[in-house]
Amino acid sequence: MASKDACFKLAETYYGQIDSNGNVRSGGIIAASVLIPVTNWFTIPAALVGSAILKRKKYKAFLKTDAGKDMLQYYRKAAGLGHEKAQDRVKKLEKYL
Repeated sequence: MASKDACFKLAETYYGQIDSNGNVRSGGIIAASVLIPVTNWFTIPAALVGSAILKRKKYKAFLKTDAGKDMLQYYRKAAGLGHEKAQDRVKKLEKYL
């Protein structure tokens, strides 16, 4: 029988593949916009919205791959065994299906 922690850790490995550079990229855009005060009112919200849209696309695309399907399967297994973080991840990820 599989351990809930083992299933969760395996799923987390897949999860890390979704967008390993996304936070760095978004942070860079926001940091650059702070350096240009005149455009802050536009560039910071635009960077945040753009980042959210890109994140949604990446999640949807990843969940269609074999790795994404495996990831969700392991999260669901861990969630079914009572792993709370896995239950939260399943709720979050199912929004992208």
